[in-house]
Amino acid sequence: MVEKVKLPKILFLIYFLLITVFVPEKGGAEDAEDCSFKLEENYSSFSGFEGRMITEYRNIKIFLLDFRGDSQEENKKVFSFYSPYFSIGRIKKQGLLKEMANPSYWYAGSDTYSDVCGIFEDLTFNKNGDTGITLIPLNGLYLYSMWDEEENISELNEKGGSFSYSFSERLKCRIAFTDSERKESSDESWYFERDIEYGDNIYNIAAVLNHEGDIVINSFSIGRSSGSCFKSGSFVRYSPEISIDAISLYFLISLSDSSYRKPETGYPKIKLRRGVKGQYIINSCLEAESGYNLDIYHTEYSDQIENCMGESYFLKLDFDTEYFYLLLEGNRKNKTEDVVLSCEDFLSCKTGITGRKYSFSAYTRFKYIDYELFSRLLTLESVISIGSLNFLIKNKREISAAQVSSISLGSEGGGVSDENGEIEEGEVGKIGGKRVNNILSIRISNAGEHVKLFAEAEYETLDEANLNLKSVFRFSAGSSIRY
Repeated sequence: MVEKVKLPKILFLIYFLLITVFVPEKGGAEDAEDCSFKLEENYSSFSGFEGRMITEYRNIKIFLLDFRGDSQEENKKVFSFYSPYFSIGRIKKQGLLKEMANPSYWYAGSDTYSDVCGIFEDLTFNKNGDTGITLIPLNGLYLYSMWDEEENISELNEKGGSFSYSFSERLKCRIAFTDSERKESSDESWYFERDIEYGDNIYNIAAVLNHEGDIVINSFSIGRSSGSCFKSGSFVRYSPEISIDAISLYFLISLSDSSYRKPETGYPKIKLRRGVKGQYIINSCLEAESGYNLDIYHTEYSDQIENCMGESYFLKLDFDTEYFYLLLEGNRKNKTEDVVLSCEDFLSCKTGITGRKYSFSAYTRFKYIDYELFSRLLTLESVISIGSLNFLIKNKREISAAQVSSISLGSEGGGVSDENGEIEEGEVGKIGGKRVNNILSIRISNAGEHVKLFAEAEYETLDEANLNLKSVFRFSAGSSIRY
C-alpha cells in the first residue's frame, strides 16, 4: 500500500520542480509556447494503476511511465528522454523499418509507405512497448539499439538504422538495415534448416525509391534477410499513386518469398498481396472511397493446407457539413483454405450533429460470419459545453455470440482495428449463448488556453454465457500546462 502512494508523490514533486526550473520568466514573449507539461494518472480495478508524465521544453521531452499492479511482478517503471540528436526509452519504428518488419501486411494507400523512415518517440500507455537508444548524428540518419523488456518471451536484441537521401525534389531514396540476435531457441525450429542456437543473428536490409511526378507518384521497395540458421529470403513491393483533380487511385503489388525472415522473428503469412484503392471527392461535403485486395498465403509450413487465399472489399461514403455528418462503411473478407470458403462482413454507420456548445453522435456496427449475424454494437455519445467546462457522456453496448474466455475486459469487443479500420479477431471459439459487453463513461474537462484539466470515470460489465458476470471500474485524471 505504501508503494502505491509513494510514486505519485514523486511524480508530482518532479513535475513542479521542472516547472520551477524550466518555465520562462513572465514577459518572455520569444519563449511563449516553448514549454509544456502533462500529467495523467489512471486506475483500473482490473489492471491496477498506471501513470505518465510528459515534459517538453522546446525540442526536448522527458517521459515517465509507471504501471502498478497487485503484485511486485506486475510493477514496471519506464523513463524516456528525447532530443533532436539522442533518445533513450520508449521508441517505435516508422516507414521502411516498419514495412521491413512485416512486408505484404500493409494495404494500398497505407501511411507506412509514405511515412518518414526512422525511429521515433512512443508516448502511449503501452506496457510492453519497445525500449532502446537512438542516435541521430545527421539529418535523415537514424542509428538505434533495441531490447525487449519482457523476460517471459523469446528475447531479441536488435540493432539497426536508416538513412534518407534526396537526389532531387522529386526523387528520394531510403535505406534501412537491422541486426537481430535471438536469445532463445524457437518453438518453430522444426521447419528451420537446423535449431536456432544462442547468439544466432538475423540480418535484414531494405531500400525504397520514391519518384513524385505531377500526376503519378511511384514507390518501389526491395528487402532481403539472411542468417546462419536459415535460408536467405527477400520481398519486393511496387505501389504507384495517381491523382487527377478530385480522383485519387492507389495500387499495390507486394511479394515475399517463404524464406524471408522478419527482424521481429517469424515469417510473413502473406505471400502475395495485390490491391487497389480509389478516392473520389464529389464536393466539399461528400467523399467516396472503395478498395479491393487479393491475398495468397504461404502454406509451406503447414501439413494440412495446400492452397490458401483471401479477398477483401470495402466501401465508404462520408458526408460532412458544419452541423451534420454521416459515415457509412461496408467491408467483406473472404478466405479460402483448399475448397473451404469462409466470409466475414462488417456494416457500420456513424452519424451526429454538432453545434458551438454541444454535439451528439451515434455509431452502430454489425458483424456477420458466413452470412449469420455474429455481433452488433451501438455507441451513443454526447458532449455539452457549459462555460469553460466540457461534459462527455458515452455508452457502448455490444452483443455477440459467447466465446471462450480468452478475451479480457477492455479488448474493444474482442477485436482490434488496424490502420485500415479492419477487425482482427483473436483465436476464440463459439460456445453458444450471448456475450454482452457494456461500457459507460463520463468525462469532465476544461478548455483553458494554458492550463487544462480532465477527470474520467468508466464502468464496464461483461456477461458471457456459462460464465460469471465480470465488471471493472476505471478512473483517469490529468492536467497539462503550456507556456
